[in-house]
Amino acid sequence: MALLKKFSPYLLLTYSLLYISACSTLVTNPTSGIPDDFYIMPKQQHYYSHENDTIQINAWAEKQKVFLFNLRDTLFITSIDTTTPFKNAINYVYPFYEPHPKHLLLINNSYDMDVFTTPFKFRFATDGIPLQITTSFNAAVYAGIRSDFFTIKNHPLKTPVHLSKINNIGCGVGVFGGISSANIKPEFVRNTITYEYDAVSLNYGLAFLFGYKKISTGVAIGYDYLADKNRNNWIYQNKPWLGVFIGLNIN
Repeated sequence: MALLKKFSPYLLLTYSLLYISACSTLVTNPTSGIPDDFYIMPKQQHYYSHENDTIQINAWAEKQKVFLFNLRDTLFITSIDTTTPFKNAINYVYPFYEPHPKHLLLINNSYDMDVFTTPFKFRFATDGIPLQITTSFNAAVYAGIRSDFFTIKNHPLKTPVHLSKINNIGCGVGVFGGISSANIKPEFVRNTITYEYDAVSLNYGLAFLFGYKKISTGVAIGYDYLADKNRNNWIYQNKPWLGVFIGLNIN
């Protein structure tokens, strides 16, 4: 019971993140899982071309940047000039092609923003105190760069009907900043106090992120800054820690 009470904030937060993510991915049109944007198209990806009232299957000869958009539940793609502003790209989509997604790969690079919590922090041995694992509550905002990999596969159901399955995974790196609680004991502040309490600390650092749709997880290398009068004696003040986080993409 004590263990459940200790981790209940994280269980509640994890459930909330999963619920929000599930709601955000309930779409009636599978193609809407890929936003209109510029993508990197690896070579040898196949597409349909509509020329002279005939449909041909071709392949990109080399990797290039393309613009992809949704039109009447269908994905279309064009090898538009990469200097064209995004807001004008939809006006320059001729000639355009329909991807032949027996297995199609698209790569999108973007700026990323997440909110996350780190359930487990590993604090390295210092000042005679061995390695510590802390589970105090914390929350942070992450900002960085991210690469998303979209794969589209067609599963035939009944000619000419097929089901399009879209998978999206991403990875990225960035910085974060947030707030957390820190358990302060006499031995953690070089015995300058005789009592124990929970203090407020600021945390910041670098994070390596892996994402699936809206949910993200990864490894963080961070530092804590105690916000009260005992900060100069706190043995973990601005000392590095290693953590595993779970978060939610918000952009």
